[in-house]
Amino acid sequence: MTGFHGEGGRPWYVKAGAVLLGVLAVSAVQRGVLSHLPWRGVHPDLALVIVLLVGMQRGSAAGVRWGVALGAASDVMGGVLVGAHLVSYAVGGYVAGWISQRIFRDTVLIPMAIVAGLTVACHVIYQGIAQGFGFALPWPEGLRAMALPMALYNGILVVPVHWVLARWGARPA
Repeated sequence: MTGFHGEGGRPWYVKAGAVLLGVLAVSAVQRGVLSHLPWRGVHPDLALVIVLLVGMQRGSAAGVRWGVALGAASDVMGGVLVGAHLVSYAVGGYVAGWISQRIFRDTVLIPMAIVAGLTVACHVIYQGIAQGFGFALPWPEGLRAMALPMALYNGILVVPVHWVLARWGARPA
């Protein structure tokens, strides 16, 4: 049966169920734990960190798939600009996979830097979409007050998330 079994011989519905459970787990940790740990007015974005690391570890296609899944979940939970996180996360996951094919990753510092940089890029994409829909968000203030502190926070979050993903069968970065 062509198309029934995907990578690793698992049926598509098993993979879809795993993704759904992953999305629920990430959402629970984001809302239940990380939302109570603000730094400089921002919270880390666990969903984005996972999307970028999966993109780096498993390639652009996986980064896009997880970007769509976790971006849609973030949009639904946020309730504003539904689709904006989906687009920015999917683009981030694709770019993370693209970058990982072109650089040598011998330490966790490289994924930390990539996640920090792509956090800023995803924020710029989100802010561009918001402005396109009429939200007046000042660019310099958005970068200074939100994107840069979140980039640092997400970069630090890479260490434990990278470890967890490696333990759950993802190829180490």
